[in-house]
Amino acid sequence: MQKQEVCDDFTRLLDSEVKKGNQEDRTGGGAMLSLAKKREEEGKFLFEQGIEQGIEQGIEQGIEQGIEQGIEQNKIETAKNMLREGMSMELIAKITGLSMKRIQEISKEPS
Repeated sequence: MQKQEVCDDFTRLLDSEVKKGNQEDRTGGGAMLSLAKKREEEGKFLFEQGIEQGIEQGIEQGIEQGIEQGIEQNKIETAKNMLREGMSMELIAKITGLSMKRIQEISKEPS
């Protein structure tokens, strides 16, 4: 259920309960208690929905970051292999997309 639908449903419920409450208050009814319980339930629903959405977004971001890190690591390994084969740093930078500075750093690392 979308936020707007939830809000619309809640507004209709609130209007309905207020009308009932106006009639029941004359006879000592508990419309306000009923309304409070429904508002609490609605709040719990929205909270749980927010938690679920947050978890889903966190998982998606984690996957994206993992993929990006894997791609970067692959570029570094390729650059190391190319350096071992004696290729020029300029060509390695062009092929891998790594900066010259990064290739120079990699070249200084122990094999």
